[in-house]
Amino acid sequence: QSYTVLSSRCYNITSSSRIVMNILDQLSSLDPLLSRFIEGETQKQRFQFLVHELTEKCWDKCMERPSTRLESRTEGCIVNCVERFIDSSNFVANRLQKVSTSGLE
Repeated sequence: QSYTVLSSRCYNITSSSRIVMNILDQLSSLDPLLSRFIEGETQKQRFQFLVHELTEKCWDKCMERPSTRLESRTEGCIVNCVERFIDSSNFVANRLQKVSTSGLE
């Protein structure tokens, strides 16, 4: 079920990004300054989405019981979780970039 929720969230973000990109394409010829602003805001939205997903996943995976102190085992788990999440995100982004550039050639 968690996978389904994540998939639908990613789809919603992807779908929203496509809509924004279509609008950007239309606006870029009219107002380049507005286009750059919207692009920057879209990047902020993507970053915030990734931070939220990272927080949710690592919290669910590593926090067994909340307390007043962060145990070393929990801290290690969170650090590892964050590093793996970043590695995975970078891998997917690089792979998608390679696929898109190879499709253009």
